[in-house]
Amino acid sequence: MRLKRLIALSIAISVAAITLVILYTSGSSTLGSLLMANPIYLLIAAAIHAFTWVIWGARIKVLSKVVGGKISLRSATNLVVCSLLPAAVTPSHIGGEATRIYLLNKTGMSYGDATAVTLGERVLDAFALFGALPIGWFVFRDVLSGSLVLSTIFGSTALLFVVMAIIFIYLIIKAENAERFLKYFLRSDKWSKRIGEEVVKFRSGIMRYFTHGKKALALGFACTIAFWLLEFIVPSFILIAFGLDPSWAYSIAAQTILIVFILVPITPGGSGMMELITFALYGAIGVPPLILGVFILTWRFITYHANIIISAIFDIKILKDIDKVLK
Repeated sequence: MRLKRLIALSIAISVAAITLVILYTSGSSTLGSLLMANPIYLLIAAAIHAFTWVIWGARIKVLSKVVGGKISLRSATNLVVCSLLPAAVTPSHIGGEATRIYLLNKTGMSYGDATAVTLGERVLDAFALFGALPIGWFVFRDVLSGSLVLSTIFGSTALLFVVMAIIFIYLIIKAENAERFLKYFLRSDKWSKRIGEEVVKFRSGIMRYFTHGKKALALGFACTIAFWLLEFIVPSFILIAFGLDPSWAYSIAAQTILIVFILVPITPGGSGMMELITFALYGAIGVPPLILGVFILTWRFITYHANIIISAIFDIKILKDIDKVLK
């Protein structure tokens, strides 16, 4: 099954990158540092990360109401958890978006309305993250500009987002041209017509946010700010667990940079790339080499590997459906 191969590949790349970091910093003996970590702060970090799923679910509930969708907070949170697995094993987390659209459709929404909700989330994320990104760039400008690879990837990703924003705006303004546009690329009258109809519904759903859903957008943006702020302080609690300075401001700035790289469509879920860039950023803010490797291991387990494990448990009943979505 395609999904199983993606899970295996994602975990393998991530584990390989973490192993390289640990061996490079001070060898396998640093794993003993895990036993010295304060479990209370590790549990706090894990609890904060888990609570962000509830906030994410609340955002989906708020945005869904505008397009006529009726979904409870519990169902919306379950939907979020189910989407974590396909997000973690696909480049740019695109599998997560596709799965949420699919599951929202199962609640009675049209694919167009479900897409409006899901892409509406991405738009809110983009506003929040790109507002914070200049701060992250300023703090770590020496690290990024000192590496041709990092600066190239960073710049390319920013350009990709600009292109995606232009396409997004075009589909809202000229949704009626979507069928002709899709027909040129898909070479299929049936699918171009079907998807074109959903694009028109998508445009209708998006416009409802700007006409009748301004309050929902405000609440959704508040959820977005809360979601990312909580996610960004998780590493600081892990640093405290290892007896280190939490470096709140620098750690949050580092997270704004990492989010850009996680969306680069190179490896599934940004595995491998995230570990290595985290090594560069947190090494630059003074995390000792003896701790750096196990810090990355712990952070990635809480925010990435645990996502795969917990989401897989929730997804047992729908794994075949998700596999079809990914294909």
